[in-house]
Amino acid sequence: MRLLTVLLLSTSVVAVGLLGFGRQGPDSGGAIAAESDQEEEPAVREVAPGEYEVVLRANTWGFDPGEIRVPLGSQVTFRVTADDPHGFGIAETGIAIWVDPGSETVASHRFTEPGEFFYYCTRYCGSSHYMMLGKIIVEQ
Repeated sequence: MRLLTVLLLSTSVVAVGLLGFGRQGPDSGGAIAAESDQEEEPAVREVAPGEYEVVLRANTWGFDPGEIRVPLGSQVTFRVTADDPHGFGIAETGIAIWVDPGSETVASHRFTEPGEFFYYCTRYCGSSHYMMLGKIIVEQ
């Protein structure tokens, strides 16, 4: 009986985690969520000198675009939408957000070091979750 209780509690904890208890990671990178009336096509665009906006879509086990290039020193605002529950995190930046279907989540970061930064899904989304990767190339 005790083993059954432990198994039920463990299963409940995992189920709550998979369903998205808590809406964002511990460091959301200044994320906000807003209802999205119309989706823009994924793109990277300069909105002012040294400032870029990335419209990024997370979908079943992938990101669009899968590669982003920006110059060193750029302030980049990520506007992330999803077709199903996903997350968006960027290694070495502190950005870790959750993205719900039908909403847009926004996070920003200034890239002060050149190199490659990988982004990934921060919310378990199924068997190929580990394959949800993209790359930001910060060019000198």
